[in-house]
Amino acid sequence: MSATEYFDSSGSPATASSLASATMRAEFDLIQTGFGKLPDLAGNGNKAVVINAGGTAMTVTAATLALAVAFTTAGSGGITLTSTGATNVTLPTTGTLATLAGAESLSSKTLPSPVLSGTVTGTYALGGTPTINVVTAVGGAWTAAATWTLPAFTLGGLVTSNGQSFSGTIADLGIVTTADINGGTIDGVTIGGAAAGAGTFTTGSFSSTLTLTGAAANIALGSNFISNGGTDAGFSLDASNNATFSGNLTVSGASATISAGFLSSVNAAASQIRASGWGQVQGASPAAGQIDIGGTVANQGRLQYSSGGSTALYIDNSFDDTGAAVIVRTRSAGTPVTAATFTNGNTTLAGNLAVAGAAISASSGIVTPVGTTALSSLRVPHGAAPTSPVDGDVWSTTTTLNFRLNGVTKTVAFV
Repeated sequence: MSATEYFDSSGSPATASSLASATMRAEFDLIQTGFGKLPDLAGNGNKAVVINAGGTAMTVTAATLALAVAFTTAGSGGITLTSTGATNVTLPTTGTLATLAGAESLSSKTLPSPVLSGTVTGTYALGGTPTINVVTAVGGAWTAAATWTLPAFTLGGLVTSNGQSFSGTIADLGIVTTADINGGTIDGVTIGGAAAGAGTFTTGSFSSTLTLTGAAANIALGSNFISNGGTDAGFSLDASNNATFSGNLTVSGASATISAGFLSSVNAAASQIRASGWGQVQGASPAAGQIDIGGTVANQGRLQYSSGGSTALYIDNSFDDTGAAVIVRTRSAGTPVTAATFTNGNTTLAGNLAVAGAAISASSGIVTPVGTTALSSLRVPHGAAPTSPVDGDVWSTTTTLNFRLNGVTKTVAFV
């Protein structure tokens, strides 16, 4: 800013001219305008004087600037210092300042309480007694120059031994989610004590009794077997949970029962309930589900569904179809009483047969119920006359009511 930017003389009054008050006042106004381009002194102590942004006057900085020593810059480029609050920084006498994000090398430094984040690379020799009290991610290989003594610590993620061996006693491993134990012994261990789960064992040997406790305790078998001697001769389960016994299944005790969807095979030499035939599976009728009761093949009864390609329920007395009777019994005062006998297609009733109120017996014949306004005692529907009627036949047509009497057909006459 040249001197004329503060005050530029107008040239009045000229040399040796008379003095006019108006000319003097105008010149004084120009001088006052020039002083107005300077900042005020009051209230601006220790502030730096700078040219304003428009380059039209001088002003002061918003805050004070105190320089106790000389301040000198060198080099090129602008300098911007940014603070987020009251800042008090002690600068070194010489050297270069390090940055937060830049890549710098530090040497001969002592870090009393450092907090490290991100990835630390390189090789370091830790002296003294370092303490790490935060979650730390460490990669690469650690090399021990001497024996390490580790205090209590917590490991996270995957821990490998790299083929090394551990010795001594570990008081508490905590919860180990995956372990591969090859050899050695496990002493005094409760499996599934804190959290029960499924275990998979390829081969197990028990020198004492295997005891399962708890309401939900069980042994789950896939396609494997429980045997005596390590062979398939024993008890096995297939993928559909079907149980197979190569020997006899004995159920003893006053309250012993077998509850199942079906019974596969039992002893054929004794009274039995069978669903699979003689000896192995389905016997002589492999396509028909059946229940066989008896001691031998020639002396037994059968309850069978869907025999001979039809969908019906059959009750057979003899397996070899010798024509033995099927007898239905009831009890009277605790004594068994034969109710009906079925032999070679014939049915014999020991007592009365009641059909919708009508009674049939050997002693009383057919006794029909009493007729009502809704139902007659006897009904003979209309039809055609039989070609060869026999004595005792009764029939009706749309015009006649007929019966056969002593070899002659009689027609009831209506009067």
